[in-house]
Amino acid sequence: MTLSAKAGNLKNITPTRTGRISSMRLNENQMSIREIIQNYQNEISNHDLVPDRAAEILTKLASLMGNVNDRILATDLAYNAVLKAELERTEKANRAVINSKTSSEYEAMMQAKNEEKEVVALTRSLNRFLRVKEDEARGAKFQ
Repeated sequence: MTLSAKAGNLKNITPTRTGRISSMRLNENQMSIREIIQNYQNEISNHDLVPDRAAEILTKLASLMGNVNDRILATDLAYNAVLKAELERTEKANRAVINSKTSSEYEAMMQAKNEEKEVVALTRSLNRFLRVKEDEARGAKFQ
C-alpha cells in the first residue's frame, strides 16, 4: 500500500475483530477521517443524543482510532523523509527543520495528530455522557 493510500480517504466505519475498519460504505461518496470525525461532532452536539447511540458512536470512534494511528505513522514517515532530504541539502539542522515545516508532509502530519486529539476528546466526552446517564438511571430507581 502506498503512503498516499494510507493517509488518504476512508470509506468505511464498521469495526472488525481486529478493531480496524471494515469495508462498509457510509454513503455514495468516500469520507475522509476528518469528515467522519466532524459528523460525529455534529451528532454529539445535537443535544438529542440517546445513550444507545452514544455507545455506538463510542465503539466506532475506538475503531477509527486505529485508522488515525495508521495515518499518523504514514504522515510521520513522509515528514521524516522530507526532513532528512532537507538536512542533507542544507547541512544545518535548524534550517532543515524550519524549511521542512513548510512542506505539505508536515501539514498532513499535524492534521493527523489533531485528528487523534479530536477522537480522544470525543471518546472522553462520550464516556462522561454515558456515566452521567447511568447515574441518572440509578437515581431514578431509588426515587
